[in-house]
Amino acid sequence: MAKSSSSFPLSSEYRYLRISASPRITDALSLRKLLADAMMQSFGLSRAGTYMDVLWIKEEGTEAVVRVAEADAQTVLAAVVVLDKPVRLSVVKHSSFLPTLLGDGESWMQAYAEE
Repeated sequence: MAKSSSSFPLSSEYRYLRISASPRITDALSLRKLLADAMMQSFGLSRAGTYMDVLWIKEEGTEAVVRVAEADAQTVLAAVVVLDKPVRLSVVKHSSFLPTLLGDGESWMQAYAEE
């Protein structure tokens, strides 16, 4: 007898973070710098070099999607919460399955695919 798909959970080595920003983020480099500063402020130099991949930034610069290693996800989430910078970042959603970040009637994946 075949096992159901629920017996085999999807696993991923990455965690995807949907982040909102106020005021707006101008580019991927600025966002990576903000996140690196947050990691430095919270966890020191050894965590400031955590690899983060900015996958998408909304045209208005108010939201972004970032990919981090699953092992680093909790520290990145914690660092975003305590970031002490002029730009306020907050986590809207996070998941190990990228399509679950879709929401609010917007299809950022479509915009990402068109670039």
